[in-house]
Amino acid sequence: MLKFNDTFKKIKKGFWPILALVMFFAVPAESQACTLIYAGANKTEDGITIFGRSEDHDSDSPKLFQKVPAGEHKTGEKYEGCYGFTWEFTHDSYAYTAFCDDNSMGFCPDCGQEHEHTPYQAGGTNEKGLTVTATETLYANKKIEKSDPFKEDGIEEAEMSTILLSEASNAREAMELLASIYDESGANSGAGVLVADAKEAWYIECISGTQYVAVKLNSYMLFINPNVSSIGRIDLDDDDNIYVSDDLIKKAVEAGCFVGDKKKNVIDFAASYEMDYDEFGSERLSIGLKYLSKKNKYRDKKDKVDRSLFCITNINSSGDIVEPYTNLELKERLNIKNVVQFFKTKPISNPRNMETHIFEIKDESLTGTVEWVSIGEAEYSVFVPHYPLLINDVYKAYSKGCGQAEVSEMEPKEGAYHLSFDSEEWMIYPENWQDSYYWTFEELMILSEMDEYKAEHIKETFDSLQKEIYSDWKTNKKDIKESVKQYYGDEYVNVSDSGDGDESGTGDESEAETNSSGSSQAMETPEEMATKRSAYMAEKTHNAALDLLKEYHILDSEGNEATADSKDTEKSKTDSKKSGISLSTIMIILGAACAVVLVVIIAYKKKKKK
Repeated sequence: MLKFNDTFKKIKKGFWPILALVMFFAVPAESQACTLIYAGANKTEDGITIFGRSEDHDSDSPKLFQKVPAGEHKTGEKYEGCYGFTWEFTHDSYAYTAFCDDNSMGFCPDCGQEHEHTPYQAGGTNEKGLTVTATETLYANKKIEKSDPFKEDGIEEAEMSTILLSEASNAREAMELLASIYDESGANSGAGVLVADAKEAWYIECISGTQYVAVKLNSYMLFINPNVSSIGRIDLDDDDNIYVSDDLIKKAVEAGCFVGDKKKNVIDFAASYEMDYDEFGSERLSIGLKYLSKKNKYRDKKDKVDRSLFCITNINSSGDIVEPYTNLELKERLNIKNVVQFFKTKPISNPRNMETHIFEIKDESLTGTVEWVSIGEAEYSVFVPHYPLLINDVYKAYSKGCGQAEVSEMEPKEGAYHLSFDSEEWMIYPENWQDSYYWTFEELMILSEMDEYKAEHIKETFDSLQKEIYSDWKTNKKDIKESVKQYYGDEYVNVSDSGDGDESGTGDESEAETNSSGSSQAMETPEEMATKRSAYMAEKTHNAALDLLKEYHILDSEGNEATADSKDTEKSKTDSKKSGISLSTIMIILGAACAVVLVVIIAYKKKKKK
């Protein structure tokens, strides 16, 4: 049972407005949304392409991380999606990693249906080296939505990763496949999708029923997308780097919202198709730009973020076609550590983070792609690295489905639960929730959001653990690369690559082997080693989370859910009563009081002057 339940009782009796105010500041209005970042190889410290995305929807929305086996879908199989889209597979599906909504109870939490389909896979890498992150929700302006409405049976965000990772073998093939689906079936909703392999990457935006733009991303590209279109002024005559629908300009002209130069075949895609981003908030955009850019000014006189700063264009100041670029200027080159920190920065990190994934792509080898996995709110989680082209399974708690939270209008008398962020309803955790990686970290997130002292402790614990994971990874990837070299030959790995930290390992391979997997390296294939090493690091983070829950008396010493009559739970309740209102609440109240006093003083002085 959560330690702040007694505090909630007090709040419900008379302090609900205070909680509402606290949550207003703690959870940004637009936080039911995702944030994407992409940095080409020339923007990173090690010359490695890095991109990633936080998947946000709602707290208490469990996400699983899986390795989907090859042949999950068979040739000719008809796939029925969540909202009417159907697809017939052209070949047996490739194996791939994926994040998936938890449908272990037999129904899809995304659409609520029970027919057999894969509920919302959000990103991953397949056996051919194709990586997909989908999707960034985008919003059409009213004029274009009326003129070119979304299609009921068009492809929706929930189906994109499943189809592309199953069917496509490289980035260009994935981009053209998605474009052909838009052409034939249309889109059910607006979305931004990034597909990449070791040779090239494409970013595709569709913000109407049938029209889209795809941009080839080069090594100098840098952009972010917090549910705001990242494609600005585009010259459509650039056949090498731009791939667009046939009627992109025509549809915008017909809708009366075209911005650009029709004679020159130039369109400002975001300005023509997208809803004004300030209508649904831009705080994550401002914070993201501030984190990345060395420029100090992000807003124009109308107090909006200047689109020319962050949007992709292929037109220079002279009006000539050039390779696509943005005007973002980095404070420092990016690496995995500062990209992890980017996603840990509020409000990019927020209670509605379901998971966050970051990909590093260096080359076509079996170790050329690294996938960093975080479950739950990024600030109160740990990123664990995997080689998606090698692992044959994932840590069991990643893929453990326990089902959804049960909703109750009355406070439960037992079990683990908390008050919803969005209503006065109680969210009751499913049975054996502590066996699930998602639910374990969800509980710690709840504690962090409601108690600043616990938040600081949890964050410090996980920051320290993240450093251990970075250190473990230096040794692990060196061992795994050497194993790949021995089993498959030099062409499958370049152990001597500079800049990837291989040379900075411990130098004590036998000790590292004992710490990481506890088995002999010579007995393992590269696939077995890669799987065990990542599982070990994931288990390490899960155990650290469970230890915190034991320390906070949410779980007993055996790791079971603490009972209502246990001494630990009683101690938890006592601690909760002592803790009272959190520091953030006190600061808000004091701030409000100071503001009132200031207003009174100013009014008094004005009256005295008169």
